[in-house]
Amino acid sequence: MTGHIHMPDITSQSAAEKIHNHRCAAILVFESRLLTMFRRKNGRDFFVLVGGHMHKGETQEETLRREVMEEASITIRNPELAFEICDFRKNKHEHYYLCEYNSGTLRLGGEESERNCPENFYQLQWIPLQEVAKINLLPMAAKEWILETLINPSNIPVHTPPPARDFRPD
Repeated sequence: MTGHIHMPDITSQSAAEKIHNHRCAAILVFESRLLTMFRRKNGRDFFVLVGGHMHKGETQEETLRREVMEEASITIRNPELAFEICDFRKNKHEHYYLCEYNSGTLRLGGEESERNCPENFYQLQWIPLQEVAKINLLPMAAKEWILETLINPSNIPVHTPPPARDFRPD
């Protein structure tokens, strides 16, 4: 169909259903280390930032806090929108928040803990900032933002994100 954009109907979803085209992730630096999730899947080793998909009725910040608690068993504070990645062809939106560690003991939880196996491996890892350039952190745009924004020539983290905008799906 030329000129027609199909938007999925999410009005019938329950509040706990995922909205698969919006993902929120934490850029969490603590003691000069970045919190990552090491993954081994389909024979590939890579790292991602902790986060996940929004649920209907959640704000981005609510999604971020819930996902960090579910996956890493910790709480965060002062989340600020750092950047977004939008793929309009696939109708995908990723929202990355710079945030601070608040409390809790790092421990794998949630769906990641349940699905964890040698073929679909999950492991939380603190990566020293000076090592971020050496790891396969995905998506590449997130890695580039971290390298360009958080790490200056003397490897001292800096913090200057823009004001946060929020999205709340209907």
